[in-house]
Amino acid sequence: TKLLPVMQSDATMALVTALEKTHAFEPPSVAAYTNRKAQAMMGQQVDMCIACQTLYNSTGPLFSAMHRVPRGGEMYTPLVAVLEHSLLTFTSRVSQRVEYLCRNKTAFFLLNGNVNNNINNSNDRHKQHNRGENKTQFSIDMEMRKPYQQLIQSYFDDHQDLVSTTTATASASTSTPTNITTSNSIDMSSNGNGDQDTTPGLDDEDNNLMKEKENLARELGHLQEFMDFTHAEYDDQFHLCDEDELMRAACLAHSLLVLSGLMELRLDKKSRKNTNAWTNANNKSTTAPRTLQDAIQSIRLQGLSMAKFCRLEVLLQTFQLMSGIHHSSAFLSKDVVRLPSCVNDLGEYLTSTSDSLREAAGNKIAAYSLSSLEQYIPTLLATTVRVVALGEALPPGSTITLNGIEALDRSGSVLYRDLKGATSFENSFWDEELAAECFEYSASFIALMEFDMEELTSYFQNNRDQFEEEDIKLMFVMHGPRRKGDFSHYNTLQNDLHKFALKQLIQDVTKSK
Repeated sequence: TKLLPVMQSDATMALVTALEKTHAFEPPSVAAYTNRKAQAMMGQQVDMCIACQTLYNSTGPLFSAMHRVPRGGEMYTPLVAVLEHSLLTFTSRVSQRVEYLCRNKTAFFLLNGNVNNNINNSNDRHKQHNRGENKTQFSIDMEMRKPYQQLIQSYFDDHQDLVSTTTATASASTSTPTNITTSNSIDMSSNGNGDQDTTPGLDDEDNNLMKEKENLARELGHLQEFMDFTHAEYDDQFHLCDEDELMRAACLAHSLLVLSGLMELRLDKKSRKNTNAWTNANNKSTTAPRTLQDAIQSIRLQGLSMAKFCRLEVLLQTFQLMSGIHHSSAFLSKDVVRLPSCVNDLGEYLTSTSDSLREAAGNKIAAYSLSSLEQYIPTLLATTVRVVALGEALPPGSTITLNGIEALDRSGSVLYRDLKGATSFENSFWDEELAAECFEYSASFIALMEFDMEELTSYFQNNRDQFEEEDIKLMFVMHGPRRKGDFSHYNTLQNDLHKFALKQLIQDVTKSK
């Protein structure tokens, strides 16, 4: 009875002291990065930030005592109250840190909507963010992606209820998806009703590819404003993190996810082993205090929210860098094939970001932050093709040259190589099958720009279902190095296809008789 108050005081003071430090949530100093980089290269766990380490270490004795004192006794209630106070104090300070890192950032706005920054509502805003109540539909749709499930499993693979409780909301929220335009996405195979069930006749690999295409379409529906590369104020839409801010956000995400998993295991340790568990009057095993469960859940949700912020931040950086490809003079080159400079810039960004994220937060957060780019980069290349085909990227009266088309094709190959290199680390979420299909699609779309009109017509006669109808029309009106756009050829193609379909129908009916 005399030791318990001392333990409570020590835990509170240690946490408060740690939270008051200026580097409480900072990644380790630059001097420590050499060892951390070596650890990251080997896939080893990266340490938590000081604040998370202190909370975990300082509350350890209290959790041990809580499992030993009688539930409902005179020592139990104040013990739980001190633990709850420590956790709530910590989550409140985390909310302030999140607001400091993410304030006015485009990614944060997309995930949380138009958050009211009025100081009078700051407490309510923090509570809503901790409980995940202010998530946008985009944030919910991000939780339907395969990499998000991989992220949860990588941190909580030995704690299945963490996975189920986190994904239940996402599954329910997407039962009635919003209408989404997929004209800028790659070869979408959505069935139109958002159904995520397995399609009969397809193996698991094909179903996974189809689901990821549908999930990409959902996300693109929230990013349409960033697909308009030719908008006069395009760059003004972006308020992005610098490298240091992204590393801090990644470190915070990793620390919170590790901490929540360790705290959850510590909270349920005795009841999980079914030995020395808390007992009620009937000597039946009972669960941990709900208030502590909710506080740890808040920490976990904050960590997942910051992980999504990191992924979206990398994605928006990729959007902004790729939006400049269509401005390149390489498309008009007649003598040599030159890569657009922004292609090399994006490759360097992916490589440096991969290294930085792994140093600050380990492989898991880095893997999630770089996930799905094997879908997005080909999609953005296809968007660039549409801009060039419409003539919006070139000087009046000029057309893309054969060298320009080759430069665009090489850009896809270079970006594939750079992205695969940036994600070639242990436990990466790189999807080889998805990458091959998406980059192959964008390469085929780029190749259409080189055809003459006869070749283009012949190609679409045999590969009608490979591209969206609007993209087919666009290719027929595009002025290329070997053809002049003429929409009448598209009408002729349509008539020929209708005649062929009618002929086949008549033959089938005749055979059936």
